[in-house]
Amino acid sequence: MQIIKTALLSSALLLLGCDSRPTLPTSSTFTLEHHTGVWQSQGYGYIMKIGVEGMQLFDRNQAGCIQKNISSADIAENMAVFKNIDENHISVSATPNSTQYHFERLTNNQAELIKTCITSINTNPVENFNYFSQTMAEHYAFFDTYQQNWPKIVKKYQDKINNSSPNSQLFNVLSSMLKDLDDAHLFLAAEVDGNSKLYQPSKSRTLRPALDRAFAKQNDFEDPKAFRLNWYENYKSQVREAVLEGNANEIGQFIIWGMIDNIGYINLQRMQDFSESASIQDDMAAIEQAMDTMMNTLSKSDAIVLDITANGGGHDEVGLVLARYFNQKKRLAYSKIAFGGNHSQQYYLDVAQNIAYTKPVYLVTSDHTVSAAETFTMAMKSLPQVIHVGDTTRGSHSDILDKMLLNGWHLGLSNEIYKDSTGKVSEGKGLVPERMLPIFAGDDIFNSHSIAIQTLLKEVKSKL
Repeated sequence: MQIIKTALLSSALLLLGCDSRPTLPTSSTFTLEHHTGVWQSQGYGYIMKIGVEGMQLFDRNQAGCIQKNISSADIAENMAVFKNIDENHISVSATPNSTQYHFERLTNNQAELIKTCITSINTNPVENFNYFSQTMAEHYAFFDTYQQNWPKIVKKYQDKINNSSPNSQLFNVLSSMLKDLDDAHLFLAAEVDGNSKLYQPSKSRTLRPALDRAFAKQNDFEDPKAFRLNWYENYKSQVREAVLEGNANEIGQFIIWGMIDNIGYINLQRMQDFSESASIQDDMAAIEQAMDTMMNTLSKSDAIVLDITANGGGHDEVGLVLARYFNQKKRLAYSKIAFGGNHSQQYYLDVAQNIAYTKPVYLVTSDHTVSAAETFTMAMKSLPQVIHVGDTTRGSHSDILDKMLLNGWHLGLSNEIYKDSTGKVSEGKGLVPERMLPIFAGDDIFNSHSIAIQTLLKEVKSKL
């Protein structure tokens, strides 16, 4: 569920006075008569209220409850597909193949608890410290993976906050509590004294240190972010010129593809933002159209190199659409379960709508391959013709569970445990290639990727 993105979109639409989207789900699976009421999720810490006035969503844990600053239209968009399990249990998802949130209907007496939920922010530092600590305790799934003792961390820092602590101190303390969790899906976002602040403890193992070293050795850029952006533009230029030898095709901003010596090549840099709306449904339709275009040519190739070395993730659903083009029979791609939940969800690859591409596919990853790019890797690794090469992926698979603190700050965390088709969990470790090929290693960070891909293409050609 893209909570932050859709909330920002909704705010912009409201400011413009043009948000005419429906405030209740429009799918045939939803009826106001049956679904009116107050529902509590299992494993995600949500309470959802549905009525004629629209939908409301609350974050709740044992330390408190707050209404999420999300419009009813946004909730309806992200909780669109309803499945009735029985009279008092439902599952809700954005699309039929998206994350399913299981809810239990609360009785009238139980529903009274939402009266304890605050609807405006509470800035008390101690109460926010306690709410933050409890949110992590109830929902973060990987303390053991990163060998961290959360109760011990809470005890270490709780005396550093009192009722008069400034926001800057609270932000620094909460950030310090997260610093040893090397999780790419963990973040704290806040407004502190009029400034936007973001803390993320994790960085890629190889690429980011290489970029930092390269930045320190140059004098053209003063801003490290501008330097990294310049590197990324160079990465794409190298794909066009060095890898595809000037015969590159592009679809949108994040797909570069072509053919070299009858070997197909696709460089995919995102699993989202392929459509104007960037919604899951529209992105799925857009990537299907893109794949139809590419496979019309690449289906004639002897092999395909699928390069996701600079893919920062997005929608899992997009990856399932992509992988379907290489699949001949329905098969398990991966499964997941929410921490503290009791409903495991299985995700399957559908059969290719036309003829599946069953010739060799070389999937290339790096330590920058993360999130939905990793679940896509899991799906692809379930296919017999796929050879996984490159570097071990980042190791952050869970969707980001966005939790609003009492003061309006946002905490993003990993609360889902993914298993590949063999039942293996690789969170915190990453998905290991069958054939290791360093992608961003060495001192020449501007050319290391294209050199690695050129080496792979020669190997692939020699095997044909």
